[in-house]
Amino acid sequence: MQAFTAGAAAGLPSEAEWEYACRAGTRTAYSFGETITGEEVNYWSEERRRNMTVAVRSLPANPWGLYEMHGNVWEWCADASGSGAGVAERALRGGSWLDYARDARSAPRGALAPGYPSRDFGFRFALRSTSPAGATEWPAPRSGVALAAGRGQG
Repeated sequence: MQAFTAGAAAGLPSEAEWEYACRAGTRTAYSFGETITGEEVNYWSEERRRNMTVAVRSLPANPWGLYEMHGNVWEWCADASGSGAGVAERALRGGSWLDYARDARSAPRGALAPGYPSRDFGFRFALRSTSPAGATEWPAPRSGVALAAGRGQG
């Protein structure tokens, strides 16, 4: 793990970082387009109910190669949001397997106190460069992912 993270600091993403990564250069409601299916995203629907989270890489990646950005679990972000009962709430993004497709879009958000336990909450780390040069650009979409999803240009 140290070799993988050498020159990087790990932490929760800000809401802006999370949404940028989720959208992966797209301008649609989902990184997969304006609509989704159960084959692309783990969300609740009458037609397709998994009733649980899925393992990472169980569903297709977004155009930047990030998995399960839509649905599966709400993801904690670093940003405080609102003013709970004396405890700052923390932003949640992404929707979950317990929520409708509309909650799995790139834009919706929730917020709760950090100690609130739930089986549909999770997190992902954002790696930030600690080198003086730093990372200046997000990666270009991987052509195989974009083409396999029937989106993007070949």
